[in-house]
Order: sequence, then structure tokens, then C-alpha cells
Amino acid sequence: MITLQGTNVAITRPLAQAQGLAQRIRRLAGNALLLPMLDIIPCLDSPSLANLAETLASLQLAIFTSSNAIKYTVAALQQRHLSWPTSLPCLAVGAATANAIAKAPLSQQILYPEDFNSEALLALPELQAVQQQTIAIFTGEQSRPLLTTELQQRGAQVIIYTVYRRAVPPRAQAMLQQHWQANDIHIIVSTSNESLHHLYHLTESQQRSWLAALPLVVTSQGMAEYAQQLSLGKPLLVAANASDDAIMTVLLRWKENSYAN
Repeated sequence: MITLQGTNVAITRPLAQAQGLAQRIRRLAGNALLLPMLDIIPCLDSPSLANLAETLASLQLAIFTSSNAIKYTVAALQQRHLSWPTSLPCLAVGAATANAIAKAPLSQQILYPEDFNSEALLALPELQAVQQQTIAIFTGEQSRPLLTTELQQRGAQVIIYTVYRRAVPPRAQAMLQQHWQANDIHIIVSTSNESLHHLYHLTESQQRSWLAALPLVVTSQGMAEYAQQLSLGKPLLVAANASDDAIMTVLLRWKENSYAN
């Protein structure tokens, strides 16, 4: 059986989202190095939420772009003493977000695509004929505009609820410096272009060759293309999606190939 014995895996996810993967790595004797390149900050008083009570009952569909969107939507509802209309169908960008909807629980009608991205979500049958429907998107600040633009082109009225924002962790650069000095990272896992951006730009110029030489796991072809633009990943490994299962599959395959070589 292949394990991760003696392997230091740096996880750049926000701390809360990194815990499950870290536990999986440790169960296989690996060392999970928590190196968050993003902090998630709630926006429960966002101006976009001002009309939440009035619009909930008029929605035909609700879309959640991440498990963080679920977490902070629930917090916003609780803060305002509102109940979610359980008959409202919910669409999720991926299985982890769908599981978060079910656990909340917000709805019994939960749909999500096989591929964990906005393009796959837009291909679902439920989003093909949306003329004159009112659709809410619960998301983070400065999220991709693709969902909104495409649904509006299809004739839907789209309401955006911004329930959290992303920020650079205060100690991110110092932590990168420490790992560079210790030279103790064997492979990096990144699950968003934004975390890749911070990983690269928070690294001092003299440390870039060290960073570029490290194996890197990303979770989509689009991320792989961005990593290549930054000259990151030797090798560059692409997981099927951002789930812990898909990432662990790639880590173990890389470890097995390392043994073979």
C-alpha cells in the first residue's frame, strides 16, 4: 500500500477548508503543512443583503458558489431571524457545496454538476429555460461574473448576495519565508487561482526558483494554465476536481511514481 510516509504536503486552502485534507494526509503518515494563502471573512452586513427578507419568497432558484457561501448565508439568516424557504431548489458548484446545503439544512432539492465549475453548472437542464425567473447567487466578493452574465443573457433576473470576502492572511508571507529557509516542503496543493496568485507574489524574488521547482497539485485545467504562466509546478499535477478524494488520488500517484523513480 502506498502511503505518504515522510512527505510534507503544503495546503494553501483557507484554514477551515484545509482540515479534512490535512487529516487524510496524516492518516497516511504524511505531514500536512497548513499554509493558507486566503482568509475567509464574513460580510453579514453587506449592502447586498439589505433586501434579503423581501426577496427570499420571490425566488425560483438559489445558487451557491462554495461551502463558504452556505456557511455565511446561514449566518446571515440567523442574524436576521429569517427562515429559508425549504421548497426553493438550490444549485451548487460541486459536491462539497451540495453536501453543505444538505447539512445546513436549506433545501431538499439540491442539484450540482459532475464537474466542479460554473461552466458545468450552466449546462444543467434546470438553467436552460430561465426567462423571467428570479435567481439568487450567494457568493463571495469579486467572484467570477460568468454565472451572472450568462443567466442574464438567458433572460433571468439575477440577484447577487455577497456573504463573504477573501483576503491575504496576515502571516502568509512570513510563513512562506520560514518554509523557504527550512526547505521543508515536498509538494504544494492549491485549489484556486487566487491562492496561486498570492503564493507566487508573496514569495520574494530570490525565493522564486525554490517555489518553481516544487511539485504542485492544482484542481482544474484552467488552474494548470495559470500555474504555467507563473512557471510553477515541477511537475504540475492536475486533479480531476477540488474534492479531497481527487487530490489524494493525485498525491498518492505522485508518491508512487517517486518510489518508481
